[in-house]
Amino acid sequence: MFGLWTIPLFMILLGNRVQKRLNVKYAYLTVGISALLVFGLSEQFLDFLWYAQDVTRIGNIAVYILIPEIILGLSAYWIYLHLQDTLIFQKIFCIFQVMVLYLGNAAFFYYLVEKIIL
Repeated sequence: MFGLWTIPLFMILLGNRVQKRLNVKYAYLTVGISALLVFGLSEQFLDFLWYAQDVTRIGNIAVYILIPEIILGLSAYWIYLHLQDTLIFQKIFCIFQVMVLYLGNAAFFYYLVEKIIL
């Protein structure tokens, strides 16, 4: 799980580059699509490290987790943009909120997709 948090950092770097070249709207769009691709491809091809069990999958990708992973990338980028000039305690608190947001979204979408929709 420790390596999971390198992907949001990659999204922040990617979003910054796109924002410098184009604008913030394209940066958010790029981060959202890239988060979907990076997380999705990681789940598909790194099944020797971790794979979903007892859930609906497309290949090796758990369907319910795709939206929370997009939200994780977007929220990490949003927090980075809005907290650059704040105190370290504020940054730590907001980073913790991103983690809780991801966990809550994972649980919510698991329930929604696996128990209600499918």
